[in-house]
Amino acid sequence: MKNLHFLLLFSLVFITCGKASAQSYGVSIEAPQALVRPSEELISWRTRGEKLKKVKLWLEDAKRQKIEDLPLEGTKKLYFDGKNGYYIVLNAGKDALKRYPIQPRLIDTTSQALQLEKQLLLEDEEVQYQWYQPYFRRCRLYMGDEVVIANELPNSYRNKLKLPVGAHELRLECWNDEYPHHKLISTVSVRVLRKPSFTIEPVYLRSPLDLLNRPYVARWDVDSSLQVNLYRVNERINYGYLRAGMPHRDTTLIAATLPAAGSLPVDTPTKRQVIYYMLETRIPSLQYAHYLYAKGEVIQTYKDTTKEWKLMVWVNGQPAQKPKKVEAFSGDVVRIQWEAKGYARAALFDPGWNPIEPKLPTQGNYTFLPTESGIYHFVFYDEEKNANAVDFLRVSKPFASGGIVKIEELPKQHRLHFQIIETDKSRYPEQISFKVAVTDSVGRFVSGLDIVSSKYFKKVIEEWQGKKVEYDILSVKEVEEELARPKIFVTVADYSGSMSGQPIVTQEQAIRAFMQSKLDADYVGFIQFDDRLRRTTTLTQSKDTVLQTYRFVGLKEFGGATALYAAIDEAVKMLEESPLAKKAEKYIVLLTDGYENSSFAYWRTHAFDLKQLAIHAEKVGVKLLIFPIGEGANFFALSHLAELLDGTFFPVMNNYSQLKEAYQNVPRLLRRYYLVSFKPQRKDDWREFQFEVWNQVNTQKLRRSVATIPLDKLARLDDFRAQEQEYVPSQSKTAHLFPGKQVIVPPQAIVHFDYKSSRLLPQALPALDSYVEYLKKDPLVAVELYGYTDLKGNDQEQIKLSEQRAKAVYDYLVQKGIHPDRIRYKGFGKAHPVWEEEVEPWQAAENRRVEIVLLR
Repeated sequence: MKNLHFLLLFSLVFITCGKASAQSYGVSIEAPQALVRPSEELISWRTRGEKLKKVKLWLEDAKRQKIEDLPLEGTKKLYFDGKNGYYIVLNAGKDALKRYPIQPRLIDTTSQALQLEKQLLLEDEEVQYQWYQPYFRRCRLYMGDEVVIANELPNSYRNKLKLPVGAHELRLECWNDEYPHHKLISTVSVRVLRKPSFTIEPVYLRSPLDLLNRPYVARWDVDSSLQVNLYRVNERINYGYLRAGMPHRDTTLIAATLPAAGSLPVDTPTKRQVIYYMLETRIPSLQYAHYLYAKGEVIQTYKDTTKEWKLMVWVNGQPAQKPKKVEAFSGDVVRIQWEAKGYARAALFDPGWNPIEPKLPTQGNYTFLPTESGIYHFVFYDEEKNANAVDFLRVSKPFASGGIVKIEELPKQHRLHFQIIETDKSRYPEQISFKVAVTDSVGRFVSGLDIVSSKYFKKVIEEWQGKKVEYDILSVKEVEEELARPKIFVTVADYSGSMSGQPIVTQEQAIRAFMQSKLDADYVGFIQFDDRLRRTTTLTQSKDTVLQTYRFVGLKEFGGATALYAAIDEAVKMLEESPLAKKAEKYIVLLTDGYENSSFAYWRTHAFDLKQLAIHAEKVGVKLLIFPIGEGANFFALSHLAELLDGTFFPVMNNYSQLKEAYQNVPRLLRRYYLVSFKPQRKDDWREFQFEVWNQVNTQKLRRSVATIPLDKLARLDDFRAQEQEYVPSQSKTAHLFPGKQVIVPPQAIVHFDYKSSRLLPQALPALDSYVEYLKKDPLVAVELYGYTDLKGNDQEQIKLSEQRAKAVYDYLVQKGIHPDRIRYKGFGKAHPVWEEEVEPWQAAENRRVEIVLLR
C-alpha cells in the first residue's frame, strides 16, 4: 500500500515538472500594435528555452502558409495590409509548443478626419470644426500651405473659426512621435462669401408731388460669384413682417441675372400699402440661395429655390381636398404622406412646437392621433438646418354645449371627446386625479362611463429619465356637482389695441351672455386691461349689478399695449383680498389675443413674468382657464401657465361664434366630469403624463403636465422666462444692439409723445423711475431703446425724430444714475406701428412711442 502511494506521488511530481519545463519556452516580440495605413514595419524577437530547436514564421492568411525558418533571435521587415497577419511558432523536438501572433490593428481614419459644420459661409460667420484621432498624439491645423491656425493641439479637439472672404483650404496634420512616418493629412475646402447688402430706399426729388407718388429704388451689393435675381413677393403677412424660414411661393420675377452691385426702380407703396421684395443670390453648383426681404429695413432668411416638397393628408381614411387647410377633431386618425427633393430630413410638431416625430426621412408616410387643439406643423430641413414649415392641420375639440346622453344610446361608430379640464393634487403623493369632461360630437356630456371604466379609461404613462412607467387607474367616478355650490370666477378681458374690430365686439358679446346665464350661486368679478388695469366690478352674485357696472365701451377708453401678466395678477389680488375666496373654488378666466408687452412697469406691485405670476396664483389657490382668441396668442407660455395652475388652455378661438358658446358654458363644464385617479411614483418635479383613453374608434393619448412640488421650489420654472420669448413676434423689432445677451421680458412700450415732439411728458416719468429703480437693483441688466413715430411726414425726418425720442429716454436714464455703457438706442421711424391705419387720433398717439427691452 505504501509502495502505491509512493508511485502516485512520484507520477504527480513528474507531470508537474514536465509542465513547468514546457512552460519555460517563450518568445519576446517587438512590433507595432496599430497602423494608420498598410506599410512595411520592422519587427524583432528573442526566444527563451534551453531545448528550443526551431523557430518558424507563418503567414496568417486563409492557407496559413509557412514563410521561412528563423534564428532564435533577430530582426526582420514584414508587410502588414490589415487583412493578413503573421505568427511565430516555437518548436522543441517534434512538438510545436506555442504560436505567437503578430497582427497590428489597421486604423481607419477617413471617417474621423477633419470635420466642418458647413463649407459655405457668409462673411463674419463662425464655423465649428472638430476631429478625433485616438492613435495620434499631436495635431496641427493649417489654412492653405503656410498659415498655421493652431499648433500642438491634442488628438481630440473642437473649436470655432472665422475666416476672411474667399476660397480656403483647411489642412489637418496629425502624427505620433513613435512612428513619425505615420502621418494623417486631411483637407477640407471652405468658401466664404461677402455678406449681401440689400435696401429699398425712397428717391427724394425737389417736386412737391413727391409726397403723393414718391419713387423707390432697390439697391444691392453682393459677392461677385453669386447670381442675382429680384422678385416681388405678393403675400400679406400678419404683424407687418415676414417670418424667417417661411416659404413665399406667390412671387413675380422683376429682373434676372443682375450684376453683383446695382439698383432698380420698384413700385411705390402708398400710405396703406406694404410691398415686399426679395433678392435671390445663388450659386447653382451648390444650390444655395440667400433671400432678403425688405420693408424699409432688411430681415434675412434662407431658402433654396431648387427644393421641392409634396404633402398629402387623410382624415379617418378620407383624402383632404386642400392639404394646407385640413380640419379635424382631436382623436381623429390622421395619415400624412410626403415626398421632398433637396432636403435632408423632416419633422412633425404639435401646436406648441413640441416634436411628435423630430427625425423623419425625406419621403414616407405617418399615422397619428392629434390630441392638442391648434395648428400642427410639418417641417422640412436642408443640410444647412434651414427650415421650411407647413401648417397643414387645424385640430379642434367639441365644446360642452349642454345636454346629457347615456353611453349605451350612442352609436358605436361615434367618437367620444375627452378633455382634462383640471388637475387635483390635494391627495398627492397618495394619488393624483384628473377631472375629465367627456362629450359627444355635438357637445353633450356622455354619462355612464364609470360603470365600464376599464373600457374607456385605460392607463396613465409617464416618461422618466428615458424610461416609461405605467400607472393603473385606481378609480373612476362620475361627478355632478350641485348647482347651488358656489364657485368664484374672475374674468380678465383683453382690451389692448390688437383686439380692434370683430374680436372686441365678439368678446363683449360673450361676456354679456356669460353674465346673463350666470348661475345664482356663483360669484363673479371682472377686470379690463390694456397697459392699464381696471377692476370693473367687485365680487358679486347679482346679475343686475354686474350688467350695470361693467363698461361695454369697446376700445373707446382702451386700445393701448398689453400688460397681460400684471392683469392676471390683479385678478389674483382681487381673490386674495376677498373673504369670500376662502369658501369656494377660485378660477380666473382669461380672454386674450396677444402677447405680453407692458407688465414690467408694475414690477414693484404686480407679477411681471410667468414665474412670479404662477407662484403668486398657486399661493392663493387659483386655477386658470384660458381662452386664446386668434393665432396671435402666445400658445407656449399660456398653455404652460394653465397647466402650472392645474387649469385648462382651451382650443384657439378662430371662429368667434365659438367663444360665446364655450365661455358661456364654463360654469356647467366644471360641474359635470369624471374624476379619474391614479397613484404615481413620488418625484417632486415638473412631470409629463399621457392619459390613455378609448374613444370608441381608436386609442387616444391626452398629454398633461403636472407640478408635484411647490412652484417656488421648482427649479425648472426658471426656464419658462427664456422659453416664453421664443414665440414673441419681435424678430423685426428687436435690434439686438447687445449681441449675445438674452431678452428678459418682451419689448415694453413705456413712453408716448406729443405730435412732432421728443419731450418726455410728466405722466411718463413714474414708469421710467420704476425702470431706474430696477436697473439699480440689478447692475448686470442692459437696456435697448427703440424709438417710433406715427405714420405722417417725411420718412427720413421721422427716423431722425424717433431716434431723438429714444435718446430722450436714454438721457433720462443716464441722468438718474444708470451707466451709459448699459444703454443703447435706435430710431425706427414709421416701422412696426402698433396701428397700421391711424383712423383715430389715439391710434397715432399709440404709434408715437419708445419701447424698452431688458437683457442679461
